[in-house]
Amino acid sequence: MIAHRGLLGLMKQQAEAARILYQFKMIRGGGTDGGAIHLTEAGIPTTVISIPCRYIHSPSAYCSRRDYDSGLRLAQAALNAMTPEVLKA
Repeated sequence: MIAHRGLLGLMKQQAEAARILYQFKMIRGGGTDGGAIHLTEAGIPTTVISIPCRYIHSPSAYCSRRDYDSGLRLAQAALNAMTPEVLKA
């Protein structure tokens, strides 16, 4: 999936403002529901926050509590800063 430029910029801006560590993920295979969502109708602005996990497709996945909390903080900050202008970028 190709992340929406405005949402990606908002995520980066909010992560840096809140001092949340982040990195960009580029994969050659697999995907998320975001891949189908961003192609729906005329296109729905979409981005994804991924939390690194072990055993992700098993009944019990494991992740770092720090990574989980950081992802949650980033989602909250981005949602609180969301404006219609972000979606027009």
